[in-house]
Amino acid sequence: MPPENQKQRIVFFGTPEIAAETLRTLRKAGFNIIGAVTQPDKPTGRQGALTPPPAKVTAQELSIPVFQPATLRDGVFLNQLRELRPDLCIVISYGKIFPPEFLNAVPLGFINVHYSLLPKYRGASPLQTAIMNGDKESGVTVALLEPEVDSGPILDQKKIAIPGDLYYEDLLKEYGKEGAEFLVVTLKKYLSGEIKPQKQDHAQATLAKVFTRDDGRINWSRPVEQIYNRVRALGLEPGTWTTWNGETLKIIKAHPATEENHDDIGMVSERDGNIVVSTGHGSLALEIIQIAGGRAMSAKEFINGKKDFIGSVLE
Repeated sequence: MPPENQKQRIVFFGTPEIAAETLRTLRKAGFNIIGAVTQPDKPTGRQGALTPPPAKVTAQELSIPVFQPATLRDGVFLNQLRELRPDLCIVISYGKIFPPEFLNAVPLGFINVHYSLLPKYRGASPLQTAIMNGDKESGVTVALLEPEVDSGPILDQKKIAIPGDLYYEDLLKEYGKEGAEFLVVTLKKYLSGEIKPQKQDHAQATLAKVFTRDDGRINWSRPVEQIYNRVRALGLEPGTWTTWNGETLKIIKAHPATEENHDDIGMVSERDGNIVVSTGHGSLALEIIQIAGGRAMSAKEFINGKKDFIGSVLE
């Protein structure tokens, strides 16, 4: 007889690269993935060419049937799902809310991987929130889905450190690898009856909000560590930014400067080979920046064409 993990019929829901990584790991571990559900292809680039999501590309490489419903609310895909007769569904960063009737349509339920130690940081941006708050560790939670976001019973959790110099994009890759491997171990235990779902303590729940462009605006009166953590968390998406000469200036990469700086808050200076900005406490050394309408470049390259940047005040 095949191992337990090879008998269960699994439908996978996921869209970005972190989902693709998990899908590859599940297939390598021998799980019987009978379908992959992703977001529809989206136009990208200046030409607007339709581009498939990473999970779709991976599913096709693995010869797994792909489904891309535009909505889950019209009942059409729910009927398709029932026809597939899955024993359980796995969800990794799919990007759509499941109507309650979906969660009741699968015998062993929908299993989600969330990148925090639930009930802490429920919601859309747990790792970005952890970085912004200066947390030294977070973790991965494997839990069952319920109608309320990230509130379902927990199957298992694993603590994982957050290095103080990693940006969100790199940390997500690390957590993605750890989470995929942890999911494999947890699924095997769950399917064999070794672990039972445990209810969350809802009184301890905190929310990780969806960050917007406004959240990325830098307040230079804050301590440098707070600003640095904001850049690490939001630098690429939705972006951290300030204004210079009335134009938006994105701060994509930076680090706390070690040298003392007693300039006015927000003033740009050149010290020991670094382009630094004075903050409420300490200075931030700019690495990669981008003026509105321009390309991303090093701060040193930027001042070659913008000599008046030094001595100016960012707002």
